Amino acid sequence: MKLKLSLLAGLVAILCFTACTKESDKPAGSITMLINDSTFTGNYATALRFDSSSTHTTFSVSAGNLGGGLVGFTLKIPSKSPSTGMYSNNPDMDTYVSISYSVSMFGTEYNSFLQGGNAIVTITKLDGKIIEGTFSGRVVSDAENGGFLDITEGKFSAAFD
Repeated sequence: MKLKLSLLAGLVAILCFTACTKESDKPAGSITMLINDSTFTGNYATALRFDSSSTHTTFSVSAGNLGGGLVGFTLKIPSKSPSTGMYSNNPDMDTYVSISYSVSMFGTEYNSFLQGGNAIVTITKLDGKIIEGTFSGRVVSDAENGGFLDITEGKFSAAFD
């Protein structure tokens, strides 16, 4: 009798946990790229969109991996209705793109906004739920004199938080 009651209680507990589990409609995001021809994969990419002024929209997309590596980019564009397309730093057009990369959580940090760096982000899909596209550029270390990394074949897909 105790065995039957234990099995019944276990079955009820399993049913409660599975019935209470809500499947997320938020897709798992990712960022992949080559860093000086070495593959980097960042999981659980997330995206933020906010109005950074009365005339600009800013996007921020980032991801990390189990090795502690972090990558992300920030894109500020002079539009309240952003669209797909290619974006790069262009102060004359008031457009700013910055790619950041860290080897590990407390490791060397690299940024495309430093002297000698550059970044291009192409948005291929943009709706109220997701942003997708490609990116590339050169990120420069603020700790090493003249150290840089080339980022190529970058791809991102992230849901907005």
